[in-house]
Amino acid sequence: MRILRTVLLAVLAVLLLTASVFLTVNGNLARLTGWYRFEKGELVFRDQEGSLDQVDWMRIADLHDTIECQRQSDGTWWIFKPFEDRLAPEAAGMILSFTAQARLVDTLPYTRELRNGLREFGVESSPVHITLKDHEHGGRDHTIARYTLGSTSPWLADLGDGKSVTPTTYLRTNFYGRDKRIHVVTGNILSLFREGLVKLRDHSPFRFDPNQVEEITLQLPKESALTVRRNGKQWVLTAPANASADAAAVEALLGQLGKLRASKVESRDAVKLTSVDDDDVFRISVRTQGTAAPVTLSIYPPVAGSEGAAPTCLATVSDRPVVLTLPAAPKVSRKGSYSRILGEAFRLPVLPKEAWSNLRSKNREISVAELKKTPDELRSRVFTNLDPADVAQILLRFKYSHNPLRLLMIPGDKASQIDDHWMVSAQGKPFVDADPDRVDALLKGLAQIPVTSFAADASTPAELAAWMDSYNLASPDYILFAAMKPCPVRASIFGLSVPLVKDRGPRTYFFGRSVGNEGKRGWFGLENGATTIYGISPKLTSMFSMLPEAWKSKQLLDFSLSQVRTLSLQYAKALLKMEYDYLGETWKGTLAGEDVTNRINPHRANYYLKALQKLQASTWLPEGDEDALRALAHPVFTVELQLEIPDYSDTEAVVIDHEQDGLAESDSETDRRLREAALAKRQFVRRTLTIDVAPSSSAGPKGFFYGRIRETGQLFTLPIDRAAMLDGGLLDT
Repeated sequence: MRILRTVLLAVLAVLLLTASVFLTVNGNLARLTGWYRFEKGELVFRDQEGSLDQVDWMRIADLHDTIECQRQSDGTWWIFKPFEDRLAPEAAGMILSFTAQARLVDTLPYTRELRNGLREFGVESSPVHITLKDHEHGGRDHTIARYTLGSTSPWLADLGDGKSVTPTTYLRTNFYGRDKRIHVVTGNILSLFREGLVKLRDHSPFRFDPNQVEEITLQLPKESALTVRRNGKQWVLTAPANASADAAAVEALLGQLGKLRASKVESRDAVKLTSVDDDDVFRISVRTQGTAAPVTLSIYPPVAGSEGAAPTCLATVSDRPVVLTLPAAPKVSRKGSYSRILGEAFRLPVLPKEAWSNLRSKNREISVAELKKTPDELRSRVFTNLDPADVAQILLRFKYSHNPLRLLMIPGDKASQIDDHWMVSAQGKPFVDADPDRVDALLKGLAQIPVTSFAADASTPAELAAWMDSYNLASPDYILFAAMKPCPVRASIFGLSVPLVKDRGPRTYFFGRSVGNEGKRGWFGLENGATTIYGISPKLTSMFSMLPEAWKSKQLLDFSLSQVRTLSLQYAKALLKMEYDYLGETWKGTLAGEDVTNRINPHRANYYLKALQKLQASTWLPEGDEDALRALAHPVFTVELQLEIPDYSDTEAVVIDHEQDGLAESDSETDRRLREAALAKRQFVRRTLTIDVAPSSSAGPKGFFYGRIRETGQLFTLPIDRAAMLDGGLLDT
């Protein structure tokens, strides 16, 4: 008996110890007593054995349907009941976030009046039951949260910062026991269940990060596949032709695919797809980084809706066993759809055009018909990817000219703050300074002017030769060669200068004028080595000129202030001749033989010289322009500069024996004598620059002046304001 009694007492002690441990676990005592004490402001579902972050299974049920889903190893949620499909990530995030952040606002005591009015709180009339579990924790099924959502409560809860409030919801939970009370908690996700549980399914055919997309393939019915592939930071078209893609258009397509929404998601077994030929199916494939196979959306031909409803398309997607119903055409917006737009329009005094367009685009769904799906919509409308900063030389050949136009860039020096300088040679003449604006316009035109059309894509060399002949590119009107700058980082190997990066080869472009597919005559271009012939904007070809005056620098006079010895102005039949001392910046001169040194304003005279240095012609004229020569036969005024330019062509060192001349080795007198001796030995070349100016016959605001550099015979035009500046105004009255 004693042994039996001892055993019974030991068993009782073990049972009491187990019960005490069980009851200390959070919530277990409430499960036995049917009551749990909630404190206002506390989280309703605290982290327990397991965490809300570890939830990998959930069940959502309403009065008509039940969905059970599980989280996969990659983090996505998949529904396995009633039929397999992907759960909308937004829905999963909202449910988990609401559960984790729901705080108690108030509790309604469970009285007889409360029991009689339960339908008013929605926990029985329109409930949504949610259960969250962790299947992996401890190797067993563990419930983390379980509750029933009612309707929206009339309270707004303070978030604690004294500024923000949040809507609240009626909620009842038996997770802690047989508690029948109704709680008011922060947060509201009832919009998810406004149409039942159908919106919990993912209505987006594609789920991808746009930055991770590597390839998009569009296969239109009975047409060749169109493939766009990411190449570093650029997008390229690899089919049906090799060409650059328009990055903005590709990004817009990715945005359209991301916004594409199905109006209905059904099990593939429950929908009988119309039997159609494979060639009649529109397929969109998207391959992302790190995936071997793309996700393919197959869109069947559209079918008309009932009673005038918008047409729709049935579609299947390769990674989901469902059938999607997609809008085939843009949906006609109704009154309610424009309420937000009208609100914005009446709220703002003026709604900018861009804002109005954005509101319209955000207000409606994307349809299949609106997707960018043709090569012309996705390929780049820029003729070439040439970078103007990389070009070092340009050679332009004209079909009927023996002498090409040559443009040569002389590199500058950043350390000495010397910019790059362009030189030009035309019609076999020596190189002269080129107009940098004209050269820059040509280079930017090659790289930035959009094409007008895509004339032809060749798949074989024979086909390319035929297209070139058709568009007058086999014997083009113009051929443009562009040589690239060599690699600046070089190494000396066995006495040879070798670039560390291989120098880029020259680029060659052909341009011809021909009749296009539409029967209109225009310009067409092709880069050597490419397979696409483009229609070229005449804005580019209008820059092609073989005339020297079209490319020559607009600067009229090239001199430095230190070279000026005299400045003469001939106007009103009186000659103003002034002598200039550069070191002292002083002037003296005569007007019609009379000394007017005291009347010369040195500040105006110095400014006048600097203005002459910067003076630019509007246009250069051909040497035999009759109108200009007729006007310049009697110029209204003339500007003449007498220059002394040091001649360093045969310079020898000047040696002075300071002992023989009785000079100290280093003092101010020695420095002065050395300077004077060196200046006395220096040779000068005298040069005269003369400008004749005469008004044109045009009057009014379109009037201008003709000009001529007398020494070279070059003719040019000047606007009225620049010509008026030459008139002088250097003497005080």
